[in-house]
Amino acid sequence: MNKKKKDLKAFNDLVSMKYQIYNGLFVTLPFDDLENTGAHLAMFSSNLKEKLENKITPIEIVENFFAEVNANRELKDKPERADPEKKSEENIRDLFRILQFVERQVVLFDALEEAAFEFTHDSKGSGSIEYLINRLDDSKQLDNLAKELTSYKTRIVLTAHPTQFYPGTVLGILSDLATSIKENKLEQIHKLLMQMGKTRFKNRKKPSPLDEAKSLVWYLENIFYEVLPQIKLKIEASLETQEKSFGETSLLELGFWPGGDRDGNPFVTTQITKEVASILKNSLLKLYRQDIKALQRRLTFDGVYEQLAEIEKKLNESTKLQLCQIENDLPETSQSAEGVYSNPKELLSELKRIRQNLIEQHLGLFINHLDELIAKVQIFGFHFASLDLRQDSRIHSQVLSEILEKENYSSLSPGERKEFVLKLIEQKKKIEASQNELSTIASETLLSLNELSSIQEENGEKGLHRYIISNTQSSLNVFEVLTLSRFANCEKKGWNLKDLKLDIVPLFETVDDLENAEAVMDELYQNKLYSEHLKQRNKTQIIMVGFSDGTKDGGYLTANWSIYLAKRRLTQLSKKHGIKVIFFDGRGGPPSRGGGNTHEFYRSMGNHIQNDEIQLTIQGQTISSNFGSQAAAFYNLEQLFTAGLEKKLFSEETYDLTDKDISLMNEISKECYKAYLELRNDPLFVPYLEEVTPLRYYDMLNFASRPTKRNKSTKLKFEDLRAISFVGAWTQMKQNIAGFYGLGAGLEILSKQGKLKELQNLYSKSIFFKTLIENAMQSLSKSFFPLTYYLEKDKKFHAFWQKLYSEAQLTEQMLKTVSGQKQLMEQATISRESIQLREKIILPLLIIQHYALCKLREADEEDKETALPLIQIEALQKIVVKSLAANINASRNSV
Repeated sequence: MNKKKKDLKAFNDLVSMKYQIYNGLFVTLPFDDLENTGAHLAMFSSNLKEKLENKITPIEIVENFFAEVNANRELKDKPERADPEKKSEENIRDLFRILQFVERQVVLFDALEEAAFEFTHDSKGSGSIEYLINRLDDSKQLDNLAKELTSYKTRIVLTAHPTQFYPGTVLGILSDLATSIKENKLEQIHKLLMQMGKTRFKNRKKPSPLDEAKSLVWYLENIFYEVLPQIKLKIEASLETQEKSFGETSLLELGFWPGGDRDGNPFVTTQITKEVASILKNSLLKLYRQDIKALQRRLTFDGVYEQLAEIEKKLNESTKLQLCQIENDLPETSQSAEGVYSNPKELLSELKRIRQNLIEQHLGLFINHLDELIAKVQIFGFHFASLDLRQDSRIHSQVLSEILEKENYSSLSPGERKEFVLKLIEQKKKIEASQNELSTIASETLLSLNELSSIQEENGEKGLHRYIISNTQSSLNVFEVLTLSRFANCEKKGWNLKDLKLDIVPLFETVDDLENAEAVMDELYQNKLYSEHLKQRNKTQIIMVGFSDGTKDGGYLTANWSIYLAKRRLTQLSKKHGIKVIFFDGRGGPPSRGGGNTHEFYRSMGNHIQNDEIQLTIQGQTISSNFGSQAAAFYNLEQLFTAGLEKKLFSEETYDLTDKDISLMNEISKECYKAYLELRNDPLFVPYLEEVTPLRYYDMLNFASRPTKRNKSTKLKFEDLRAISFVGAWTQMKQNIAGFYGLGAGLEILSKQGKLKELQNLYSKSIFFKTLIENAMQSLSKSFFPLTYYLEKDKKFHAFWQKLYSEAQLTEQMLKTVSGQKQLMEQATISRESIQLREKIILPLLIIQHYALCKLREADEEDKETALPLIQIEALQKIVVKSLAANINASRNSV
């Protein structure tokens, strides 16, 4: 049996079959009317796909279901249910119960996949460290690997965007359920299913930024704290260079956006940033103390035991001081306080002395336990994860206009502004700012920069060392942040650019901004002041590129291609100026936001794009689906970590796009962009999102602190749409246009021009192009247009819907033709099977959602006299909201 068949058999045995078995347990649970709900779901689910394909509408399906259920009720002699109003209330309750049942089925399926992960994924296959080491051993390149590891890193950044639509209570059940399934503990499984049946699935209130940070700390403590050091030690052990490599590099790092990401989120304050930084450090010190206590149970030798006791004491004192500062807002005195650690180097030094003692006097007994703690301190320091500050460039201009009101800054041209702020940055003397009271946003922007040095004193420089500028359009956007840093710090200790321990990170997102990125960076590199700043930052420039807004702006293929070209140009430019460039990718979960087969994307970058470090955001359900268990996190982190290394170590095997390939890709991108813009500029584009999709209901979900659109005005504008709600709305419709639209049109045009063979050759040679094609297949695999066949005859949107449908059909046909695959995702058997099962589970939920959406739309169009009662409208709205989260969770990477 080949590997694919073996993996598929494992999936069928451990996931598909077990799902059928455990799903049957639901109807045996002792809850009110659960047996009826199970029976109703079975009745409702009968031949749903065929009904939709035969163009029976969601309203007809639901109303036929009501008729059948009500007929059965009347047979049971319950005359009170003959009342139309009571009957209507009972019908709505039935739909709610079905939704509750389905959302619990999704959790069960998640738990089964998590439990089976180690059996359905080859932990020693391609992309693993073992696989890489074996290849290098065969080609005698281990020394080259050791050399590369002195500067190579992977950083994953957990974002402040919605990390999960399950509340923490449900996540805990999911984790325990997966463990019990793995261990075949049937009694415990039954109890956990009962617990899940009685547990609320919706957040009681909208989370604050602090709540979001705390929820992510669970992953830091339970997953990353254990997994990252194991990967580091695994690499070092394979190279037999452990002692030599200690302290040289962390290899893997964590970033953290909750509490620091202010872009469009007015609820993130400086106080929140300080609290999150303290929570991160305090959480880490707690874990270090636990590890020291565990070591004391093994390292009971004279001299060693006492040293560990002293370390524990100092960690306790450090924690007490930290808690005092959180609770009482005491001044930061840890640097000078006695009996505490002022930095992680002190702790590392003591641990290494113990290590040497173990080797010299105690035969190295239990040294592996100590090595793991040393690796943890090397990776996590005292910061755990690096906080990033982020704000929109337009806010910085607004803040400076307030501060420099006397200088009429707001009335200056961009060129005059640039000249003005550069002079300000150079000045050493104090500058008089506006005497007017600053707005909240201006005050908070300055306070956040002012807090930089305090957090660095407490958590180390890695605690907070980057400022990301969203919507970067010119060099002025960067100079304005430097100017604000000058205002924020001059009152505290005077101003000197050399003292600023901050990496300024421009973020380029739209197609135009990506095109302009080279010119912006060239101007910065040539500027004397900025050049001096980069020298203080090890001549390293971090540049962030955003997939999400790029896709929203230019469509799937053009966004990805624009980022690729920008990276090539910026790599060449940075080398020319002697700057090391690090690309930081702003990715979401689905392919439309840069997700999908991420590790394959990094393997495909070629030799013309710098990737000494891989840095990317992890968000949406990707955090829980890819890093929700230690086994999954280990596998996915290894895949990411080795992706860039393989490209560097086997550069001769990496296919670099030729000039002819680039020309072909430019042609495809041009046609895809044209097709996407034609859709985006359609007058019905925004109305369709607002009137037909569930977009307007996202704010009711209580899933994130960040508003779903940037502008508070009631009129919806395309530019105000956030990528998460934009992509999410298409996902709910099972249309997923953000992940494929325009690709079919572009490929067809080139095919008609006689370039099909060239496209097929590019697919076979280039991992980059292949990954783009296969990620688009994933988007289409999660699309199901029969769900919205009812729009085919819609008075207002029939032509617009037909446009979407036709492009979906065309894209599927062209993807198969170019790839040579007979069905979508033919090569990714387990992913395809998982998607199909998940889509089948949530289809009843989707039909109920669309029934409610259609009824609400009808109500909007009715006369006041014939309109639905308010109570029914509210019930239908609750049905839509209830269905959103379960659909998103089932999709795994839809936001």
